[in-house]
Amino acid sequence: KAGWNFFRTLENAVYPDVHFGETCSLCNPPFPERTDRKYTMRTDCGNHSLNKHPLMALVPIHKFNRKATAAKPETNAWCELNAQKICADGIYNKDFL
Repeated sequence: KAGWNFFRTLENAVYPDVHFGETCSLCNPPFPERTDRKYTMRTDCGNHSLNKHPLMALVPIHKFNRKATAAKPETNAWCELNAQKICADGIYNKDFL
């Protein structure tokens, strides 16, 4: 069933990021009923994690934008801060739910 579920939302709020073992907020993959594709979860996020470096919250978010290179994809504050990384994953997968 599609739709909002309070308990599933709580489960996905803050948990260790499986790629870095760091605390991450909303870094889960989308619920299966919410997408029509297999997701690629970014593994290059969390370089300035808010959970580890809380003063990063004072940095203007545009400072975290980085254009793609041959070695790394484009990144933004959602990814770099490990906050709502599901947004960065959605952009990466071109799936805006």
